[in-house]
Amino acid sequence: MSSPPSGTPDPEDPQSIDAACHRIVAGYERDGNEPAATNAEDAETEDEQETESFLRGASAGDDWSEWDDVRPQPVSDEVEPAEDEGHYVPPEPAPVRVADPKVRWAWIAAIGAPLAAILLPLLGWNLSGFSGFALVVIFLSGFGYLISQLLAGPRIDDGPDDGAVV
Repeated sequence: MSSPPSGTPDPEDPQSIDAACHRIVAGYERDGNEPAATNAEDAETEDEQETESFLRGASAGDDWSEWDDVRPQPVSDEVEPAEDEGHYVPPEPAPVRVADPKVRWAWIAAIGAPLAAILLPLLGWNLSGFSGFALVVIFLSGFGYLISQLLAGPRIDDGPDDGAVV
C-alpha cells in the first residue's frame, strides 16, 4: 500500500478519521452563526466541555428542570437499610392421606407376586403347578384393582366444572 502524498490525510489513519468525525459533530451541534472548528484540537476541547456540562447536568442554555429526575444524581456513600418485609413462611402442608387398606393390599399383590416369582426359585422352591398359578392370579388381581381405582370416580383435583364445552 503506498502512502498518500504529503498534505492529504491518510484515510487509514485512525486519528485523522476521529478528527474528521469530531469536526462534523461539532459542526452539527453549533448554531449557524458560529464558524466550525478548524482543527481537531478545538473539536476535542469542545467535545470535552460538552461532556463535562452533560455530566454536571447543565444544559446549553435552556432550563430543562422537568428532566431533573433522569439526570445523574450525586452518589452518597450511605446505604439505606432495606425494610425487612419478613421471611416467607409456607403454609402448613396438607395431612398425608392414609391409604385404603384395599389399595395397600393391591400394591402388595402387584409388586410382591413378581418378586416372589423371582426370589422363590432362587431359594429352591418349585413354582410349577398351583403355586405358580396362584402368583399369577395374585398379581393380576392386585394390578386389576389398582387400574379399576384409577378409572372410577372423579379425580381429587376435579372441581364442579367439566372444562370447556365445544
